[in-house]
Amino acid sequence: MRFNTVSFEPNNAKLSCYLHDSSPELQNAAVRPGILVFPGGGYMACSDREAEPVALAYMAQGYNAYVLRYTVGKDHTPEEALKDAEAALEYIKKNGAELCTDPDRIAAVGFSAGGHLAASLGVLGRIKPRLLILSYLPTLEYMSQGIKPHPSLTRSVNASTPPAFIWTTQNDTMVPVDNSLAFALELAKFGIPFELHVFLSGDHGLSLAVPSTSGGSGAMVNEDAAQWFPLSVKWLKNMWGDFAYSQVEKVPGDEPGKKRRIDTAFRELRKNGLSWEVVKRYIPGIEAMIERDFMLNIITPRNLKGQIPGLTAETLEQMNTELDKT
Repeated sequence: MRFNTVSFEPNNAKLSCYLHDSSPELQNAAVRPGILVFPGGGYMACSDREAEPVALAYMAQGYNAYVLRYTVGKDHTPEEALKDAEAALEYIKKNGAELCTDPDRIAAVGFSAGGHLAASLGVLGRIKPRLLILSYLPTLEYMSQGIKPHPSLTRSVNASTPPAFIWTTQNDTMVPVDNSLAFALELAKFGIPFELHVFLSGDHGLSLAVPSTSGGSGAMVNEDAAQWFPLSVKWLKNMWGDFAYSQVEKVPGDEPGKKRRIDTAFRELRKNGLSWEVVKRYIPGIEAMIERDFMLNIITPRNLKGQIPGLTAETLEQMNTELDKT
């Protein structure tokens, strides 16, 4: 993993970048979608519980992730935070090649005030993310009478607002459910795709709703509400597709339910001396290759089709026939 931090003027907002290392074994993920996370905190702070743990959760699903610690505090405004968000998104887009992040596939993920910021970026920003993932966010005008005044968002939704995944809980007393419902209704008016999940129970500020992000509070653990995260990943894949991969190629003679020898890991084939001699004959230098990269032990002969000169579908079939005799 690569990690670096970038600062933005004028208030020294910090963007933490969590990037996958490049690898020739991950050619189908050389360029990845990006997830830009805005923690909550009432525009007075940025919650650690809704920052790195969320970024790493999305990173584990294959995305490059970014956390913006935007301008907060009693002497600053949400409008300043929006400028930070615009600068962060612009930085990722302009440096997509270096960051191995697709500039056209960036989702803004926000929690509470961070959800308001993410939605503001999608509704009011001079530069917009492609998708929004919004967690228990305030959107209605009456919420601006809380800790810090902030713009009402439902009146500003328009046809250019990005599609959104929205989730909250029915008994959230700090940011009532009508905020999420109202925002979803506005999206519906403009025909903007959205997915809305209202879980029956759960306090405000759940983050991932699992013990590791609970801060030790049982109120921050909710098995049902924790399903928002895998649901959001599924939604991202529905919107963007998954990482490209080829289906398992059928070789003449394949039988349903029967595992062919060419689909057996090299480490298993090595256990049979006769089988290993067949492998070495069809893939010269395989032992040296494994010595250089031990992880090759867990792949199969079929995985190397097209990467080894002469290892075609036809030669794989011949190899399989000979392996069946060993």
